[in-house]
Amino acid sequence: MTMARYIIPLVVVLVICQTTCTYGATETASTMTNTTGGGDSGHGDGGHKMYFFFGHTGITVLFYEWKIDSVAALIGSCIGVFAIAVLYEGFKVWREMLMVRAQDSNAASQSIELLTNAKKSSYTLDFIPSAKTRDQICNSMHALQSLLHIVQVLISYGLMLVFMTFNVWLCLSVALGAGVGYFLFAWRKSTTIDRNEHCH
Repeated sequence: MTMARYIIPLVVVLVICQTTCTYGATETASTMTNTTGGGDSGHGDGGHKMYFFFGHTGITVLFYEWKIDSVAALIGSCIGVFAIAVLYEGFKVWREMLMVRAQDSNAASQSIELLTNAKKSSYTLDFIPSAKTRDQICNSMHALQSLLHIVQVLISYGLMLVFMTFNVWLCLSVALGAGVGYFLFAWRKSTTIDRNEHCH
């Protein structure tokens, strides 16, 4: 009886909440239908399509001002997206080259430091790792890589959003640009695993 005294009010509250949420969702859907002028108009020519299509009108890319309403605008947008995708691949390779160069420089400096401190006491050597960690965080190369990381995230997710317009020509521009960029720049990479990719 004690359990029933707590469970029954809880069930009543849940039923009321469920009824309220369902009614609110129905009202919202009805309002949106009346505003757009029909249930299917949200996916019409002016809406965002959730399927691949070959059209060249009524497409908004990333910004409100970047609208595609003609074949010429679509061709120009495809060329621009293709170029950005190519440069993005080059940007990733350049970042990795900077990282490798910095690591080689750090390895050389650490070797020199170890040789210099070889005759020092073990007490001094015990404090080298903490100084090493502090130097790795507080240096100009790490700050530069942090800024470049922000730029790379912005570009990568921008290209992802372009692909999510579901326009076949824009999607092909992203894919072909990435392929051409990889062909032009990736041969400089020391590894085939892309550690700097953000859209996996």
